[in-house]
Amino acid sequence: MRSLGLLSLIRRDFALICGKFWTMPENASDFSSPLKPSSPKSLELIIFVGLQASGKSTFYRMHFTESHELISKDLMRNNKNRERRQQQLLTEMLEAGRSVVVDNTNPTAADRVRLIAIAQRFDARITGYWFESEVRACRDRNLQRKGKARVPDVGLYATAKKLVQPTATEGFHQLYGVRIIGDGKFEVQPKGEENKSEAREVSDGSESF
Repeated sequence: MRSLGLLSLIRRDFALICGKFWTMPENASDFSSPLKPSSPKSLELIIFVGLQASGKSTFYRMHFTESHELISKDLMRNNKNRERRQQQLLTEMLEAGRSVVVDNTNPTAADRVRLIAIAQRFDARITGYWFESEVRACRDRNLQRKGKARVPDVGLYATAKKLVQPTATEGFHQLYGVRIIGDGKFEVQPKGEENKSEAREVSDGSESF
C-alpha cells in the first residue's frame, strides 16, 4: 500500500511539472511524455528581391555575413549555367545545415519558386526582403559603380519591366520591405497591415550600394 501511495505522489508531481493533469499509462510501453519541445525553424533561406543597385549587397554585409552564407550570380560570371549552379549551391548549403541569403534580383515568382521549393525540402524558414526603389535612383547609384560591377542600363530597365513584388502565397513565412533613406541607412518594414507600426531604421554608416 505504501508503494502505491508513493507511485500516486510521483504521478501527481509529474503532472504538475508538465503544467497540466496527466495520467501515466498502466503499460509502460504506452508511455509518451506530454512535454513536446517546440522545434523552431533554425535553418533559413532569405531571398532578396529588387532592382540592381537597390542596396541588396550592402544590406547583406550589414546584417547577415556572420549568420548566413551568400549565394549570388554575380559571383558566377564564368559559369555557363548560373541558375543550375545556384540551385546546386543552395541544396548543398541547406543540406549542411547552413542558412543562406540569395542575393539576386529574383524579379518574378517563377524565379523565386525554384528557390522556395528547395528550402521546403529541408523544412527551412523562408524569408523575403523586397527592396523598394525607383528605377531612376537605382540608375544613379549604378552609374557610381566601377568596372564589371556596373550594370548596363538596358539590364536595369529589363529587370524593372518584369519585377513583381513577392507575396506570402509563394511560400514565404515572413516578408519585409526595405528602403534606402540616405546616409547609409535603411528602413525595414514588415509587410502586412498588422505590422505597419514595426518599421525600424538600420545603418552601417556607409553609402556603398
